Amino acid sequence: MSFLAVSLRCEDNPNYFDLYRCEEWVGYPCTEGGFGLDTTARITRLIASCPISCGDVLPTCDPPPPPAPPRPPTPSPRVRCTDDPAYFDLYTCADWQGVRCRNGGDGVGTARRL
Repeated sequence: MSFLAVSLRCEDNPNYFDLYRCEEWVGYPCTEGGFGLDTTARITRLIASCPISCGDVLPTCDPPPPPAPPRPPTPSPRVRCTDDPAYFDLYTCADWQGVRCRNGGDGVGTARRL
């Protein structure tokens, strides 16, 4: 009785030899042995060693590793902020130089004017 066996390997073992090498089993069913391999231990070793060559063995292959995460974007070069030369609301930008102006002051105090 033939059945589809599953091997835990994803490739043939290049060092396997038990009367024959894996490449000599290409396309042949291995689960029932034969050709001089007639014990459960030898058939099990054949199936485990030659999942690609054996015609009735399903190799178990791990999925490929996930792709590397994308590289973070390169930060843009720091651009120095500049004053708006057209700004004027009681004062020009130059008039505010050295003054902590985040909260306004001297007549400029509403959110709209800041």
